[in-house]
Amino acid sequence: GLQLLAQAMIGKTLVDPNPQNRRDTDFHAAYMMLGYTQGVWTFGVRADLFGSKEETRAARPIRFGEHGHAVTGAVTRRLDDHTSMTLEVLHSDSHRAQRRLFGDKVDQASTQVQTALRIRF
Repeated sequence: GLQLLAQAMIGKTLVDPNPQNRRDTDFHAAYMMLGYTQGVWTFGVRADLFGSKEETRAARPIRFGEHGHAVTGAVTRRLDDHTSMTLEVLHSDSHRAQRRLFGDKVDQASTQVQTALRIRF
């Protein structure tokens, strides 16, 4: 009933609609998730790390980027062969200098709680 999943990625992407709006972005992301199933219950915990560095190639280069982490906890109860209900809590914390342009705080944290009813046929 115990599962461990993990993944890590490093990459680069280029958006080049025209020479004035070219953007190069380097990114990295990784997660590790631990799940446990006992009867009709499944419990899960996940930790994520992420970041990016973005640079424009305009006449006046601008550098953007973000880095942060997140933690998620979830519990699912199987109600029958086709139906389950999940409660999930996600907390993320990140740093993004670009937020200053909009008058927001550079460092932000948020917590989201959600439920889901899943019906499969």
